[in-house]
Amino acid sequence: MAGRVWAAYLKALQQRPIVTNIMTGGTLGFVGDTVCQKVVERQERMDWRRCMAMTTFGTCYSGFVNYFVYRAYSRLLPEVLMRTPLREGVTCSMVDNFLHVPFFYTPAFYIITEGIQGNTFEGAIDSFRRSGLTSIVSCWAMWLPYQAVTFSAIAPSNRTAFTNMGNLVWNVILDFIASNAPDEASVLVKAEGWSEEKPGEGMVLLENEPARLTN
Repeated sequence: MAGRVWAAYLKALQQRPIVTNIMTGGTLGFVGDTVCQKVVERQERMDWRRCMAMTTFGTCYSGFVNYFVYRAYSRLLPEVLMRTPLREGVTCSMVDNFLHVPFFYTPAFYIITEGIQGNTFEGAIDSFRRSGLTSIVSCWAMWLPYQAVTFSAIAPSNRTAFTNMGNLVWNVILDFIASNAPDEASVLVKAEGWSEEKPGEGMVLLENEPARLTN
């Protein structure tokens, strides 16, 4: 049964690659967020707006945009870098992780998901500043070796399916990083050395200082 389903999926990727990738991206986004909320974070109640954000990003970017991005690498990169499968794998992985991911994929993730969850553009940029570096480094740790194998050892017709398997795991990781970043207030509290166990400590210090008059 599972073999038939997998064969049908691979056939769909060949016959209707764009539609199949879009549906796959949305499904992986939905499943990844569900696993993150219920299994990793053990939340009692599902945050459906957050789930919608992950599903939408998976549909639009992971499913649609990435389909064209990955196909473009083999066409746009110099032929000298693509002569052997290993060289092609390393080159495509480097370009994707050090150009596409930090400058396009990760910023788009925070702008899209934060916007769907009701945050402003400025708030999305703040979230990217707080969690973007962690997201990018985590992406490198997982996808550099994974994509090297994808581009060098996996047949072109099966690369999308192989990448989608990794995307399920990556969606859980990225979702957790983005949803559990410290907010700006907590970062400020830690920077000032305040703690919840000593509420108002900063105010006490201010009250004990002599008043200063200004002209």
